Amino acid sequence: IERPSESVLSDQNANSVCNIETLLEIRDQATMCFELFLSSNVSNRAVGKMLHEGWCKKKTLAKGVSNEWIDDVYERALASGAYGGKLSGAGGGGFLTMMVPKERSKKVNQAMTTNGLVPYQFRPDVSGSTISVIE
Repeated sequence: IERPSESVLSDQNANSVCNIETLLEIRDQATMCFELFLSSNVSNRAVGKMLHEGWCKKKTLAKGVSNEWIDDVYERALASGAYGGKLSGAGGGGFLTMMVPKERSKKVNQAMTTNGLVPYQFRPDVSGSTISVIE
């Protein structure tokens, strides 16, 4: 979805005083996620849960962060087996990242492509980012 991120960001900025507690929670969650990746307890399920919690908080920051279509696609991914996810960027469109167990990836990918999305596979890697198209 193409949209001017400025409108979503300006709403978030205007709401920042009343959203300070949520913004602090989101900030703290980034630290917790970093610590999770450093621990021996890291799991796809734990990362997915953290992404989901962060997305739920981000959606409360401004009306334009999500919309009915994004919420529907996200819920379909969860119903298909994703652990959780979030929309990157300002919101209202962008890159939807979902944490999906390998055994459920085909089902989640089908749910995403049915809604016009293109699935990409990613994983943490110490050598840097690479993007692969799944066909």
